[in-house]
Amino acid sequence: MTTAHTDAELIAKVHAAVNATRAVMVGVIGGEIHPFHPMKGHAVDGERSAWFICRRDVSLVREVGVESHAAIVNVVSEDHHLHASLQGELTAERDQARIDQFWSSVADAWLPEGRLSPDVILLRFDPVSAEVWISDNSFTLAWEAAKANFKGQQITSGEKASIRLA
Repeated sequence: MTTAHTDAELIAKVHAAVNATRAVMVGVIGGEIHPFHPMKGHAVDGERSAWFICRRDVSLVREVGVESHAAIVNVVSEDHHLHASLQGELTAERDQARIDQFWSSVADAWLPEGRLSPDVILLRFDPVSAEVWISDNSFTLAWEAAKANFKGQQITSGEKASIRLA
């Protein structure tokens, strides 16, 4: 079984996964059923929010509207050792300093009109809670699964934590 992490360590791991992963799944909740959108996330050490650059005409931006909207962001780390589901509020805003901070060649490919275009918008996600699962490395997980199967027991590998962020 892995060692239990503190909330701060888990948050740091989630931030690292958001920054390292090509895309997380972002969606609004409540009301009609809406599809989740794959989006490149940006998290800054020491800050709670995550940021997503997108076009103003994306259905997710239209759904959020001018006020914040309940949302979920699902994260899977590149190595699949961390899975997280974060619940919070999504807000559309135009912050040129943040756009400049997070702009990349990938953003430029999706938004060829450039970072100064009025069609470029940020979605700011402010999490209030998270469920985080940390799994052991593949060898340890396979060993723990084999032991559990042999003993007819449930596997005890990995860690799950609920975090309150607000």
